[in-house]
Amino acid sequence: MQGIKSISMDFISSKLVLEVENKNEMNKIVDEVVKIVKLVEPDAIVTDEENKKK
Repeated sequence: MQGIKSISMDFISSKLVLEVENKNEMNKIVDEVVKIVKLVEPDAIVTDEENKKK
């Protein structure tokens, strides 16, 4: 996906970690990733840990 520098999935902790190229596009990228996750696993709960801490 364009705009993502790196992405990794830790299946043990059930965490998807992504690094974006441009932080200004973070919300757009997160929205797209959430759509993809929900297509693959509709019952998945998606939280944004970085923004949750703020």
